[in-house]
Amino acid sequence: MSNTDSFIDEVTEEVRRDRLYSMIRKYGWIAVLAILVLVGGAAWTEYQRATHATSAQAAGDEIVAALALEDPLERADALNGIEMGGEREAIVALLSVGESVRGDDIGLAVGDIDGIATSAEVQPLFGDMIAIRKVTTDPDLTPQERIDLMSPISAKGGHYALLAEEQIALAELEAGERDAAIARLRDVAEGVQASQSLRTRATQLLVALNADGDTATQ
Repeated sequence: MSNTDSFIDEVTEEVRRDRLYSMIRKYGWIAVLAILVLVGGAAWTEYQRATHATSAQAAGDEIVAALALEDPLERADALNGIEMGGEREAIVALLSVGESVRGDDIGLAVGDIDGIATSAEVQPLFGDMIAIRKVTTDPDLTPQERIDLMSPISAKGGHYALLAEEQIALAELEAGERDAAIARLRDVAEGVQASQSLRTRATQLLVALNADGDTATQ
């Protein structure tokens, strides 16, 4: 390579280097900002995860402490004192309802159910569970009111459809609609998604109603 060619190459390289430095001075802050955003975003995500984990652990400790109390009404009161939001609030409220029922304070149980049922943060899945809990707890509901509460849950299918069907059948029995209740209980007992305990309850009711005897005489 001649000296001239070497000189030209050196000049070309210097020009490239000057352009690169100029671009770094002009646009380098964008790259730095992008790095900061990525690093900061990752740090913020980790911080949020740690915060949520700490919050969940603290909530769990409070629930365990409340359930360790001897008296069911004391347990219900302690559970009601735990401040939470969203689905956690629904879970704690349902636990509190169960303890109120064990303590024979149905009024408190119904009040807890009605309170959480009006919360805008409750997810639909918990809303269905709360409705079923209300039907099985509130003695002041008429058979038709229970049917009205359970029918939408039954109609849309899903996790609680057969439980809703069971409650509708019980309401139909109370309303004197024996044949409809028997047909519904048979569907529940034969339901693919029915749990063993639900099948057992439905079968026992059918036996108590002498449903097989009705079939034999037809």
